Amino acid sequence: MKIIQSNIHFNGNKAGGNNPKEIIVHHSEHSTANVYDIDRWHKDKGWCGIGYHYFIDKQGNIYTGRPEDWTGAHCIDHNTKSIGICLQGRLQTEKVTDPQYKALLWLIQDIKNRRGNMPVYGHKELNSTDCPGNLDLDKLRRDLNNEVVDTNDEYRENATVVNVSSYLNVRSKPSDEIIGKLFPNERLQVNWVDSDYLGWYYVTYRVNGTNKLKSGYVSAKYIKKD
Repeated sequence: MKIIQSNIHFNGNKAGGNNPKEIIVHHSEHSTANVYDIDRWHKDKGWCGIGYHYFIDKQGNIYTGRPEDWTGAHCIDHNTKSIGICLQGRLQTEKVTDPQYKALLWLIQDIKNRRGNMPVYGHKELNSTDCPGNLDLDKLRRDLNNEVVDTNDEYRENATVVNVSSYLNVRSKPSDEIIGKLFPNERLQVNWVDSDYLGWYYVTYRVNGTNKLKSGYVSAKYIKKD
C-alpha cells in the first residue's frame, strides 16, 4: 500500500511545530469531497491549507495533507501533539468502505511503526462533535491490536491450513514478528491479498477455539481457500 503525494501548495510558512503523541480520526462530512476540495475549504477559512495530515477516499487511496511535523488544524487543544486522519464520507449516514477501512488500519500501523505506539481516538472523544459519525472506534482499536470479538456478520471461515506438519506462523507483517500460530487443518478467514505482499494472505482466526479473533499475515502456500 502506498501514500499518494497530493502536492498541495500551502499558503505561507509551516503552521508551527508538531510532536505527535496520538492519532485522531475524522470524517469529511461530505460524500464526495476529495482532498483538494477540503484543502480549498480550509484555505477559505484563512488557514494555510488542509488541516488534516492524511485523507483516505472511499477507494482506499491515501493522500498526504499537511506534513506530520506541522501543527494540525483538526482538533482543539490537540493540534500540536497529534496526527489527524480524515475519511471521505458522511459517516453519520454512510458506512466506511472496506478498502477505506483497510487503508486506515494500514496507515495507523505505518505511523506507529515510524513514531512508536500511540493511542487512537475519534474526534468526538476529545471535542464536542459527532465526528467521525458512526465509525466503530472500539472495533478499530481492537483490530489495530490484532484481536477482535467474534460477530456472526463479520467472521466467515473460508479457508483451511494445509501442507503443515506442526504449525504455521502468523506474523504482524510478512517476514516480520510472529504473533500467533495456526495448526494443520485449522479453519480461518482469508480477508484480502495485498498487492504489495504477493504470496501472503491477511487472515483472521479463532484464538484457541474461543470467540476471540486475531488477525495477521500467513504464507499463502499453506492456505487452501474454499
